[in-house]
Amino acid sequence: MTYDELKGLEVSTGGTIPLLADVFTVCKNKTWVNIELKEENPRAIEPVVRLVMDMGMMDQVVFSSFVHNLRPELTKVLKRLGIEKKFSFGYLVWKFEEFPNYEQAQEGDSLNIDYDLYLKDSNRVLDEIAKARAKGMLIKFYIPRPHHIDTEEDYKTFESLDVDTVITDFPEKMLEYFERKANKKELKMPSPLN
Repeated sequence: MTYDELKGLEVSTGGTIPLLADVFTVCKNKTWVNIELKEENPRAIEPVVRLVMDMGMMDQVVFSSFVHNLRPELTKVLKRLGIEKKFSFGYLVWKFEEFPNYEQAQEGDSLNIDYDLYLKDSNRVLDEIAKARAKGMLIKFYIPRPHHIDTEEDYKTFESLDVDTVITDFPEKMLEYFERKANKKELKMPSPLN
């Protein structure tokens, strides 16, 4: 579908599908933007990187993909465009056989794990987390929908694993849990940009 065709569709919550530039305008200097690269064709990366740079968002963007070989392709595009900035790449994983080999991973990249994998085989996931941490990678979990509804037990698990980020459809629920906990222990809540 073309963007004009997509623009004519209404999303279930109302409104239309925004352009990435629209998202950047709303998020600039407020929060991080995770750009999931879905296209396996490396040529699709350059227009996205150019837009990120034109909008001044390189310091607020994280790239991620289930297509792990896009990490070196992204590096090539940045080099070709003369961009020296370091970037973070999230290796998305939703099947055990999709864990990366970690050779191309760089410090600051992340291992983004489907939480259902942890629930299926926590020991195997813990082994992968150890490999990723040895490379200086961040650990992120995403909670798939509609399979799982966040609970306080999940939040305790994330905390015990020292997870860097949790991607959820219910951020208010998670924030409420950690604010209650912070109020009891007088902990400082992190900023969305830290």
